Amino acid sequence: MSALESSQEEDLGAMAAAAARANLVFCSSSPVLIAAQTHHLYDDCKTFVDSPMRVDPEEILEKFKAVDAADEAAVRSFVVKHFDLPSGELATAGPPGGWTAAPAVLGELGDARDVAWARALNDLWRQLARKAAPGADRCRSSLLAPRRPFVAPGGRFREPYYWDSYWIVEGLLVCDCYGAAKDMILNLLDYVEAFGFVPNGGRTYYLNRSQPPLLSDMVRAYLDAALEADDADRAAAALALAERATPLLVTEHDWWTRNKNVQVTVNGATYTLLCYRTAATLPRAESYREDLATAARAPEARRAAVYGDLAAAAESGWDFSSRWLGEPDRLETIETSRVVPADLNAIFVRFERNLAALHRFVDAARRDGKAPLRVAWARAKEDAMEPPGERFVPGARFARLASARAEAIDACLRDGAAWRDGALGAGGALSPLRDRGPALSDYFPLWAGVADDWKLRDQVQLVSSLVTSGLLSDGGAATTALNTGEQWDAPNAWPPLQFVLDAGLRRLESLPSAGRLADDLRDRWLDANREAYERTGFMHEKLDALRPGAVGGGGEYDPQLGFGWSNGVALCFLRARARDAARPKTPRARPASARARPGSARRPPSARFGAGARASTARFGESTICPLGERDDRPRDDDRGYANGGGYDDRGGGGGGGKSRGTALRWNERGFGFIRRQRPPGRLLRRVTGGVTEENGGGGGYGGGGGYGGGGGGPSRGICFDFQKGRCDRGSSCRFSHDLDGGGGGGGGYGGGGGYGGDRGGGYGGGGGGYDGGGYGGGGGGYRDDRGGGGYGGGGGGYGGGGGGYRDDRGGGGYGGGGGGYDDRDRGYGGGGGRAATQRHVGLHPLAIVGVSDHFTRVKLGGARVAPDSPVLGLLFGKQVGLDVAVFDAIELSMADGKLDHDFLKKQAELFTDVYADRELLGWYCLAKSATPAHLDLHREFLAYNESPLCLMMDPEPSAESKDLPITILEAEVQVVDDVPTMLFATLPFTLETLQAERISMEIVAKTAPTDGESALDTHVEAVDTSLRTLGSRVAVLVDYLRAVAGGKAEPDFALLRQVSGLCDTLPTGGAPDQTRDLMRDYNDALMVSYLASVTKNANAVNDLSEKFMLINARGAKLV
Repeated sequence: MSALESSQEEDLGAMAAAAARANLVFCSSSPVLIAAQTHHLYDDCKTFVDSPMRVDPEEILEKFKAVDAADEAAVRSFVVKHFDLPSGELATAGPPGGWTAAPAVLGELGDARDVAWARALNDLWRQLARKAAPGADRCRSSLLAPRRPFVAPGGRFREPYYWDSYWIVEGLLVCDCYGAAKDMILNLLDYVEAFGFVPNGGRTYYLNRSQPPLLSDMVRAYLDAALEADDADRAAAALALAERATPLLVTEHDWWTRNKNVQVTVNGATYTLLCYRTAATLPRAESYREDLATAARAPEARRAAVYGDLAAAAESGWDFSSRWLGEPDRLETIETSRVVPADLNAIFVRFERNLAALHRFVDAARRDGKAPLRVAWARAKEDAMEPPGERFVPGARFARLASARAEAIDACLRDGAAWRDGALGAGGALSPLRDRGPALSDYFPLWAGVADDWKLRDQVQLVSSLVTSGLLSDGGAATTALNTGEQWDAPNAWPPLQFVLDAGLRRLESLPSAGRLADDLRDRWLDANREAYERTGFMHEKLDALRPGAVGGGGEYDPQLGFGWSNGVALCFLRARARDAARPKTPRARPASARARPGSARRPPSARFGAGARASTARFGESTICPLGERDDRPRDDDRGYANGGGYDDRGGGGGGGKSRGTALRWNERGFGFIRRQRPPGRLLRRVTGGVTEENGGGGGYGGGGGYGGGGGGPSRGICFDFQKGRCDRGSSCRFSHDLDGGGGGGGGYGGGGGYGGDRGGGYGGGGGGYDGGGYGGGGGGYRDDRGGGGYGGGGGGYGGGGGGYRDDRGGGGYGGGGGGYDDRDRGYGGGGGRAATQRHVGLHPLAIVGVSDHFTRVKLGGARVAPDSPVLGLLFGKQVGLDVAVFDAIELSMADGKLDHDFLKKQAELFTDVYADRELLGWYCLAKSATPAHLDLHREFLAYNESPLCLMMDPEPSAESKDLPITILEAEVQVVDDVPTMLFATLPFTLETLQAERISMEIVAKTAPTDGESALDTHVEAVDTSLRTLGSRVAVLVDYLRAVAGGKAEPDFALLRQVSGLCDTLPTGGAPDQTRDLMRDYNDALMVSYLASVTKNANAVNDLSEKFMLINARGAKLV
């Protein structure tokens, strides 16, 4: 060990010893602190704990024994005599290391206002620079005196703060202050060496907790900036920093995992994640009175836990937020240590990947001193993203830990399209905290790269969940969706969260719309900050997301000026925007020539999907990339095109319909697509995400209804984010319709269609395309279609194909349509029809209708089982597979004082699903002529039980002339109204479905007596038996064919094989015992209904007889 290293170690040892001595006075159990804080000597509790002592702490404690702690005047006199004012141990440091009045970034900014503002921000670094005062006796102050200058956040935050420092470092690097940035990092590394971790801030009273562990990201940011330029001195400094930081970061990592790890159990599997928690059982020294007041409102038995959770919330940086509260408006219900945060675990994924990269970088530099450090660092970062196969690769442990943690985040904290904090339960059980609403912390895993390898569809839904979350506003992204008065809730917008959200969205490189959303949010944030700065002359700690340029509020202290992380984020955003503007624009490529169709002209370029062309949109006059054309690079077969989407080339791959939402397109080695059924995502996102991915579109992909260049409908009533913001210039050339009324492309054939009701397809009498109407059958539009190709009898491509189908008014395809052809090998076997592309179809079973009707009848007669004043309301149960929903049962539900009784609901649902394990809660039913806002409010409450609940609405006074059932099935959708996502009801189609047992039972109920020769039941059973025999013979033919294909005796017909595969997916699984059991259950059900029908009929006869006896007795007649 060198003399310098020995001296540094002694200094750090002295820092720890001095902190222990100072804490004798400044810890929460100190009698001096308790007296000073409870007598309210200062408005801000932090003022006292930041005041240096004039004598040693031991002498302070000894002298205070003679003071009457209950006497405010005596305590005040003692404090004035023995303590100095705050900041006496700090001094201004002068310009930070490397600072210049005109950093290079000013030359990158093109806008004069941006230049002036950036110059002012750069000057703020000088004003915020601090250093420990020379000769200061560290044992007499709560300051953990840094050995180098630092940049303070500002205001009451005079000392270094852990996670603030990350954005300060980023801002310093933008201004080329490499020396100052390195000093900031080294000061924090000193804390790790002295204490084993980085405390919340540079004060002794912060030594019971840390803050979000971002030190490794500071080291990474420094290496990225220092190694970017070809500067030998900076590269050497970067390597030296990496060598010093790497072992200390391992020490910090071990401290976190030792103190914060929790074991959680999800679906029977155990994972290791992190949560914020401390050992504190007393009020925080710097917020002593506030914590006392909070704990006083809690039960006495919980007060120690409240103090610990308040400190843990401070450790999170989010002090305070509804994220940590059991009840959003009551701080005393805080339960931080019970929450498994999505953001902390995402930060730790970055921490572990950074450690893996640093180990590999340092090792590579030592082994090959001649290799460029910039290249070695880039390779180390790339390698760290995946765990190595070799066991002894440097940093392998951390790469594996990061990979495992990322998998745990997805397994434990993913909730729908995004992530969400989890709540720890008994035995480590974890459940999502849905009741606290969305928060920006939900999207931190984006920044950590957890979604980098997601399918494009999942990434689209993730971004859509952000757009529809209610967090995005004119003044930036709000912290949470709840306004509780706490500072880390709505409407406050915080700079670090804007930075993380921006960086996370930009990681989705395969989804350029995410980048454009990031651009938009970045512009809004910069505009709001500059407006606030120009109006007040200050940079602020936080802003109001709802009022651009307004200062944020709430919390336990006044809004602060300065402000370190605000300056850093603004400088990063300014430079990034300037560099984006300076990049060469991506021109729209000319599409390659299309293959000519015999007897026709060449396909217009606007009808081309792929072939090297990339769609673009206009944003403020510049050309950017549209995400709607981002799947051009997928494998395909030019002879068949997209197997279920139609219209890629002159042979069109199947035509109309398109793929339904909730399916995933995959490709096999021959390039043919197949569909894997999945449970559909939440319906609330459909309006916003419609048109963003081809899975949402009706009408069969780009070319549409099974033909050369036409369109069979297009997207189903959806818009993409670019269209919503007025940034798309693709118009009708886009393969995804942006028109809410027009479908996409027309009814098939060369050149597309048109239509009466929409500019790009369908309409009331929608066009059938150009070249022969898309095939032999021609036609398009249809009878009732006002939104896209197809309709009641709409035509399309192929021999007898139809671009529409039966009563489909939402896009190509249709219920039974198909834009392809009957047996045209160039256009697919049966077209790509099917039901509307993104619409669920409901099968309503009679027992559910009987249940609702019975409930209504009993309420009307006063015989309801629930509360007498409760309206007719109940739960729907059944099954959902993909877009097919079957409603089997309806049970009653209670409301109390006009509010839904959630306890009763949960109990009823648990009882029902315990008996019928294969059924789930699908939604609710009610009585009403039509839906009202009150129904929509009630529907929102059911979102906690099903991500897209149904509402069955029965008309209590149906028209006598109506021949249809007085029933409407509704679901909630989001429409964008005046740029605001608004939830509305939409009607779903339904059909009456019956099981064998139900059909037999209904016949028995309707007619219990047989006819002279044979009963209707006998006839029905014979018909069913005949159908089963016929089906058996057809299945035998299919089995023989499949055996022949498997044995190489027959050529495979892939269209037929896909249909067989789809049929098999719908068949029940299970062996003979399962089928026997199901058959016996249905048989017993039928017998029971028959028995009940007989009992009911006999009861009616007895009732009729008794009424006659009563009538005779009333008239005084005598029985003979």
